[in-house]
Amino acid sequence: MQSKITIEVDFNDNNTPYIRIIQKRSDDVRDKILNNFLISLQGESSWCKILCDGPTFQDEFHWKIKAITPDQFKQESEILAEQERVSRENNEKFGGLPIIKS
Repeated sequence: MQSKITIEVDFNDNNTPYIRIIQKRSDDVRDKILNNFLISLQGESSWCKILCDGPTFQDEFHWKIKAITPDQFKQESEILAEQERVSRENNEKFGGLPIIKS
């Protein structure tokens, strides 16, 4: 694989962590899979969702980053609005942020 995926810190934005992808095209199947994933985030859908399936019995967390397609925008916006409402209420009451599973 010639592409690189790293976790970086943006020191100019309050030390905010982000995932950095340096994409290189090659015949390696992993580069092709990455290319297809990045294509799914272009055009009509530059939005994504992050899901966690864990922990497993080995105390691992499996994360998925998926493109949100235009046909999912309405449903995802409703989930986001509900998350914002619950987070605001809990911040006022407890100072915490619960997670709503989609």
